[in-house]
This record gives sequence, C-alpha cells and structure tokens, in this order.
Amino acid sequence: MKIGRFLDSTPAWRSDDADERRAAIAADKVPPADLESMAATDADPAVRLAAIDALTNAEFILSLAHASDGEQRRRAAVRWTQIIAGGKSPEAAIDAVSAPAILAETARSAPTPELRLHAIDRIDDAEALMSVLADDNHSRVHQACAERIDAVPHLEWIRKRFQDRDKGVYQIARNKLSALKSEIETAESIREECEDICQSLASLAKSQHEPNLERRLDVVEMRWQEASSAHPEVAGEFEARASESLLAIRERLAAEAARVQAISDAANRVLARQQEIKSALENSVEPLASLPETLQSLRAEWPSGLATDDRRLHDYHEFMESAERLVLMHQQIEGIDPETGDLGTLRAALAEFRWPTDLQEPPKAGVLRERLNALIDADEAEKAQRDQRITTTRNQLSEFEKKIEDGNLKGSNRAHSTIAKSVDTHRDILPADLIEEFGRLTKRLTELRDWHRFVTNPKRAELAEQMESLANDTDMHPPKKAKQIKSLQDAWKALGPSDNREAQELWSRFKAASDKAYEPCAQFFDHQKQLRAENLKGREAICEELEAFNEAHDWTNPDYKAVGSLISRSLKAWREAGEVPRARFKKVSERFTAALEPLQERLSAEHERNRQQKAALIERVAAFADDADTPLQSLIDSTKQAQRDWQQIGPAERRKEQKLWKAFRKECDRLFARRDEARDEARKEANSARGECGQVIDRLKQRIAAGDIERGELRQFRDEFDAASKQAGKGTPRKAFQAAIKQAERSIEQRAVQNQRQELQEARRRAELCRSVEDGETTANAVDAEWEGETEISGELAERLDARRQAAADLTDEQREKNLERAALLCVRAEILAGIDSPEEAQSLRMQYQVERLNRELSQGQKDHRSPAEQMRELQIDWYCLGGLPSGSEGLRQRFRTAEEKLGG
Repeated sequence: MKIGRFLDSTPAWRSDDADERRAAIAADKVPPADLESMAATDADPAVRLAAIDALTNAEFILSLAHASDGEQRRRAAVRWTQIIAGGKSPEAAIDAVSAPAILAETARSAPTPELRLHAIDRIDDAEALMSVLADDNHSRVHQACAERIDAVPHLEWIRKRFQDRDKGVYQIARNKLSALKSEIETAESIREECEDICQSLASLAKSQHEPNLERRLDVVEMRWQEASSAHPEVAGEFEARASESLLAIRERLAAEAARVQAISDAANRVLARQQEIKSALENSVEPLASLPETLQSLRAEWPSGLATDDRRLHDYHEFMESAERLVLMHQQIEGIDPETGDLGTLRAALAEFRWPTDLQEPPKAGVLRERLNALIDADEAEKAQRDQRITTTRNQLSEFEKKIEDGNLKGSNRAHSTIAKSVDTHRDILPADLIEEFGRLTKRLTELRDWHRFVTNPKRAELAEQMESLANDTDMHPPKKAKQIKSLQDAWKALGPSDNREAQELWSRFKAASDKAYEPCAQFFDHQKQLRAENLKGREAICEELEAFNEAHDWTNPDYKAVGSLISRSLKAWREAGEVPRARFKKVSERFTAALEPLQERLSAEHERNRQQKAALIERVAAFADDADTPLQSLIDSTKQAQRDWQQIGPAERRKEQKLWKAFRKECDRLFARRDEARDEARKEANSARGECGQVIDRLKQRIAAGDIERGELRQFRDEFDAASKQAGKGTPRKAFQAAIKQAERSIEQRAVQNQRQELQEARRRAELCRSVEDGETTANAVDAEWEGETEISGELAERLDARRQAAADLTDEQREKNLERAALLCVRAEILAGIDSPEEAQSLRMQYQVERLNRELSQGQKDHRSPAEQMRELQIDWYCLGGLPSGSEGLRQRFRTAEEKLGG
C-alpha cells in the first residue's frame, strides 16, 4: 500500500483532502491556471480563500471579485489592491473599476493614503462609503468619505460616531448637516409656495364656474409668474401641473359660453329620441327588448343644469317614469312561464299589468290571460266560488270602511260601486251580516259625501275666483300663466268629482275662466311656432354654408385654420339657432351632420399628421436626454430648437395634444435636469446672501421679543430683507421672514386690542360715575374729582362720555324713557350676539330687530362682516354713553352685563 502511494501521480492540489490542497497552495506548487480554477470553483471555502491570497493575475482577481460575494469578494478585492499597488499605474487600475464594494475594500486596504483617497473618489454609493467609515482608517480617508455623503441619516451617524474620535470628520458631517438643513428648509419654502399655487390652480380648475373665476385666475397666475421668475429651478418641478391647470381653467372659460347651449341641445336630442321611441311602441313591441339599454343611454345623454321650471325637464321625467313602468311590467310577464305558472302568480302579475291602451301590448300578456282563465275555470268549483266571493266581499267591505275612516271620498265611491255590483249579482250567496254591514257603511258614505261637499265646495269657489283673477291678468307672461292655469286645474282635480249641483255650477264657472285665461297663452305658443320656423331657416342656412365651403374649398392646398374656424363657428351657430319644429328637427340635423362630417374627417386627418410629427420630436429629444457624449450645451440648444419646431407644428386632437405635450416636456425636463445639476455650484455662492437674510430675520425677532415694535419699523425690515434677497437668489428664507412679519403684526394688533380693552374698562368706570350722579347717589362735583383715571380716553368716545357727565344731573323723565327704549334694544342686540335667550317680555322686540336685520341683509345687501368682538365693542360704547334710565332698570343693566361676560367683556 505504501508503494502505491508513491506511485500515485495525482498532484497534491487535486487531492480530495482540503488540507493537502491548502498545503500545496502554501508551498507555491500550484500552476497559475489551476490556482485560478481553485480560487473560483474549489468546494472548500478555506481552499478558495487560500488560492485567492496566492493569485498574481490582477485582471482575473478583479473579475473574480465582481463575480463573488461575502468574504470571497472581500479577499479578492484586498488581493487585487495588493497587486495593483505594486504596479506602475495603480491609479489607472482603480479608475477602471466601478463596483462600489471592490473600491471600498481598496479604500480600506491600499498601502498608501493617496491610493485610498483615489478609490474614495471613484465611489458613488453611500453604503460603500459608510462601510469604509465603519472601520479604522486614515483620517483623510474618513474625511473624504464624509465629504461624498449627502444623506441626512448617514451624516447623523457620522456626526455621532466621530464626535469624540476625529474632529475633522465630525466637523464635516456637522457642517454638511447644517447646510443640508438650510437648503432643505429653503427648497421646502419655495416648494410650499409652488405647491400652494398649484393647489390653488387645481382648486380653480376643479371648482364650479363662477363669475369671478377669471379675476381669481389672474391673481394666482401673477403669483406663479413671480415664483417662476424668482425660482425657475424649483418652479420647473411644478410647471407641468401648473400648465395643466391653467389650460383646464382657460378651456373652461372658453367653454362656459357654450355650456348652456350644449345642455339645451342635448336635452332636445333626448326629447326627440323619446318621441321616436314612443311612436315606435305605438305600432310594435319589438323596441321593448332593447328599451332598458335605450333608457340607460337616455339617462347618460340627459344633461344636468337645466332650470327646474323648464318644461322639458318635466317631459323628460314623465316619459322616463312611464317607460320604466313599461320595462318593469314587460320583464315581469316575460319572466313567467305560462305552462308552469300557478294561479296566484298569474293573477298577481296580471293585476299589476296595466299596459297603456295607446301602445301595442306584448303578446305574452294575452297568452298569460288565456292561461289564467283556463286555470280559474279548471280550479274553481261552485263552493270555492261562493267562499271566494264571500271572502272578497268581506275584504272589500273592510277596505270600504277603511277608506271611509280615512275620509277618502273618491276611493269610497269606487269601493261602494264595486261592492254594490257584487251584492246585486251575488245576493243569494252572501251572508245576511255582510249585506247589513254594506247597508251600514252606505249610510256612513252618505254622511262622508255631505261632509265632503261642505268642505270642498268653498275650495272650488276659491279656485274659480283665482282662475277668474288669472283670466283678468293681462300682464303675466304667457308661459307662466299657462303653468299657473295647469296648477289650478290640478288643484281642482285633486278635490275629486263634482257630484253635486253646486259643484257642477262652480265647474262651469271655473271652465269658462280657464278658457279665457288660456287665450293669450295660445297666441303666445302660436308665435313660438313661427319662431321655430325662422330657426329652421337659420339651421338650413348653416348647412348650406358648410356644403358650399366643402365644395368650393381648394383641398389641394387646404387652409385647416379656416376649416377649424368654420367648424367651431358652425357648431356655435347651430347651438344658438334655437328650437325648430319637432317633425323637422331630425331631417335638418341629419343634413347638418352630413355636411359637417367630411370637414371634421379632413381636420382629424390633419391632427393625426401633426401628432405623428410631434411624436417624432419626442423621440428626438429622448435621444438627446440619453446622449452622454455630445456637449451638454449643444444638446440644450438642439432641445430648444426642437421646442421651436414643436411650436411650428399645428395642433393634434385636444386630448392627444395634452398627452403629447406632457411626454415632450418630460423628455425636455430630463435634459434640463442635467443642466440644473451644473447650476448647483452657483447656488452655493448665494449662501452668504442668505445669511444676511437670516440676520435681518434675527434682528426682527429681537425687536418682536422686546414687545414694543411699531408698524413703521416693519417697512424698514422689509426693505433690508428685499435688498439682501435680491443677491441671495433662490433659496431666500422668505417664508420665515413673512412668518416673523406676521408675528410682529400680531404683536402690534395684540397691543392695540389690549389698549382698546383698557380704554373700555376706563369708559365703564366713568359710565358708572355718571350713573351714580343720574341716580342721585353722589354729586357732579364729587364725580369731577374722580373723573380722570390712569388710562387716557380721547377722541369721540371721550367727547360722548363728557356729554353724558354734563347732562347727568339734569335728565328729564322724557329723556330717561327714550334712553330706556335704546337700552332695551342694546340688550337684545348684545344677547343675540352672545347667543343668550332674551326674557319673555323682550321676545317681541328681539323678533322685530331680527326681521329688520334680515331684511337689510337680503334685500339691501347690508350684511355686517365684523367680528363679534368688534360688534360688541360698538354696543358697549353706546351703552356707556347712553345716559340715565328710569328707576327699576337694574334688570336691563344686569342683562347687558351678562352678555358682556359671555363675550369676554
């Protein structure tokens, strides 16, 4: 056996024993090719690592590092670094590597700081840089890593880790965090302004149209232009959104004029289709199959926005309701199998089946009736008929009695007629108690009729008087009069049948007045008919113009602008042409469509050609954005030329035009983003100017903290900030400055409010001194000595209080009574303002004041927009300057004081 071992020719590096393979590698006995194979594929990890440490081919080691991971990649990267460090141009070798993990190992293991720094310069992956910072290294290497990291979480970690280890690295992280925070705050301020503008534009674009929409648009658009001029790089992020909203708003402004007419045209088309459906149903049941889909289509086509008093709205809903009932009845009977349907099902279905007599009835209804009759004939025996009749009569009597108790005369009469016929026909099979019950209920019906005649005839007389008054009214607009005639006729019908002589006489009087009242309406509607005939001529003229243009235009050299203008003008004229005779509307509409379609097809073809040209431009600009070899300025110039080319191309179809524009802008923005990166350096030069802006803000905050800043100082701060912000350019902390200005203004306003409060307190004190003189509690001389207090009162309030003091001792009873009326009204107004109920004796005055105030607001437009505090201050001044009241007025003073306390006075 030992001899066999010596005779074995297998090399040690190919042994099955991993230790022998490692020993062969350590002894440097492995050929290079086998060594590379072992480093890449050996089954034992330790053997692979030993082989990697022994490799000398830098190119192979680098490829192995790229293909590996974990410890194997790390060892390969370290070995590669060792080899290239001893070469002639290690920097060139490092420049050829782009893998961050390999470069990070080079930055950790290279023998010189210069090579490590060179590797750091090639790393653009933050995680790889962080892995270098996590290990011990040269301070310059750590500083270089920190310089290349911009993520806030990473910088926070670096700042904490190196705070007590390396002040240089710590200072870099702290400075970058401070700069990033400032840039983020600045960019966020600008972005918030742009976002607020975009939201305002989007809100305007989504809101309903209103008369001042254009004015509001001008205000927001001016803000956008200012933001775009001052900060184009941030505004560019929002340009597509702003442009889209601006386009939508302008389109709405342009389309609003056509919207109302479009609604009317759409309503007329739906009503015309309804009439066609009704005509078809009169002669055939075939349209029933598709009627649900047709109704759904009509609902989708019916426009919103029609006036509630528009007759067409009523006609539309009336047809839809009747058509839906037809669909429901048709579906119900179609869902019944006549062969399997039982008696109850057929009877219930046909009982609810009330098909209009003017429409063709579905054949299935007749089949079901025949089947029902057959079932009844086959199933009913004589006893069953008798029991059924008794049960039916008993139920009818119960329903009869209920209708009487409900006071339903019409229903009671109908029920009585039905039961009377049944009693006459089946008296021999009905029990005596049912016949007696019928007699008793008949007597009650007679009483109900007498009562109904007593109640309804006065109402009929009133309706007749109203109709006569309407007939004598020659100023009312005919459509309105026709509507009121219909309303009175409906009210007459609601009173039930005219089953007595007095009612018949009132009916004759009501009918004569109705005929007289309708005469001017008939004349008006005849005039409307003539207008429709004129409108028809106008629509035919539009068709003739389209047909003549289509025939005479030189289509070898078409003027598509003229084509589009003619189409728009014709559509607008068509919408504004007014109603035409219903019987002629379909034909003239078909002629209009036939004349318009060829022009629209030619225009659509031109739009498609324009779309293709713009799509080609998008592809061209996309290629510019992906071109990394051509100088950037050349690409920018080419892109701007493409933008000019875009402007020379005619429009595409509107919806496609918007998508094309967005795609074009997206590709342009990709290239411009590269340009913006080049501008970042310039942004840093503005930091010092921003610092000056910050100093202005700090000084302003110091003045605010002092608590005595005056409004005149704010102008000086604004001038200083504006001067500094012009040099700061983008990133100016304007939002922080504006916030400080607002804080200063609030401080000034708070001082003003405090001064007003102190002035009111002093006025209340002086008013109490006046009251003591008015009520005889003290003398005028005593009050004079206490009149001036710590708070000065000047102006009109001081004059009014002085006037009260002068008159305090000489008030007459008449003056006191006048003051009492004013005091009562002041109390009511203060209680309304404070949300407090007034006492019972003041409810009438309160109601009178509220009615007068509501009249001023609604009819005169005099609405008080001041805050409750401002309104209460006016009431307090009037109260303090009011003057003396009669004795026993303490309740009024307490009421006013309660309202003051409720409002914080």
